Amino acid sequence: MKNTTKNPLFTLKEKMINSKIGLKTKDYILTGPLCDVFYKTMHFFNLSDASHANKTFSHLLEDNNKYFIKNADRVQNIIDNLQDEKSKLIYKQMIKYRCTFLKKDHPEFSIYDQYFPRDIIKLSDKEVFIDCGAYTGDSINKFLKFSKDKYKKIVAFEPDLDNVKKLRGNKFKNCEVIQAAVWDKEGEAEFYHYSTDALSAKLSNTQSLAGETRKEFSKYKVNLKVIDNISVCKDASFIKMDIEGAELPALKGAVNIIKTNKPKLAICIYHSNEDMLQIIEWVLSLNLGYKIYVRSHFGGYEDTVMYAI
Repeated sequence: MKNTTKNPLFTLKEKMINSKIGLKTKDYILTGPLCDVFYKTMHFFNLSDASHANKTFSHLLEDNNKYFIKNADRVQNIIDNLQDEKSKLIYKQMIKYRCTFLKKDHPEFSIYDQYFPRDIIKLSDKEVFIDCGAYTGDSINKFLKFSKDKYKKIVAFEPDLDNVKKLRGNKFKNCEVIQAAVWDKEGEAEFYHYSTDALSAKLSNTQSLAGETRKEFSKYKVNLKVIDNISVCKDASFIKMDIEGAELPALKGAVNIIKTNKPKLAICIYHSNEDMLQIIEWVLSLNLGYKIYVRSHFGGYEDTVMYAI
């Protein structure tokens, strides 16, 4: 496979964006209304990180190809159960992209409407929004925007102390911040935090691309919580998860609420090849009548999301 050559402008951009000011600027751009125009322009000129995924993640290609060939029947069954043609095309193309990392194979994507695509998600003024992997509030800010600031409650789970401080500093109304990771049982686990990127952190017992190309990290213990056991989550109407490979255990820890409330689900499935299959399969196995959609929200490996309505 022919790799994209990194140009000097891309190298300079990498250094700038991984600085403290650069990370803050990136967060601001990627949550703004012009984020898609900005990112797709960068992507077109091979200045986005995703434009160089074939160089960064090429060591994964052989395993990815073997995995999806071996599980072709499971892939086809999922495609047959997706709700619309757009989902089927995006899902097929994303699997192809994971086997080539070529920009031409990537499906269409939108950064701006991640977790709230208007052709899928309809919000009411009674939403109880459960944000798992709340970071510093970027998804909450989108929720406020798309809900027009009309909702009942927000519950934000975030294990990283620095992020929790920023979350609480935002003083979102009717928002309870819980410093913990979500799982299918209570306890503690080691949490890896990669120092060069505030977005790259994961529980030690999960599969994830977080930190895939980074060697420097710190680790510490974090609390594990079960969503079914959290009283403020009992009326959940919308659950979002981007938790670096912990999505399936976290969903299993919310199974009673899911069966009772049938909340809208916006769940990241991109953290491993198995997640691309097993998360959708698990939701379908509940036989709750969910309609399943898939959308891509980034120009590279990241941010493929399953929506269940």
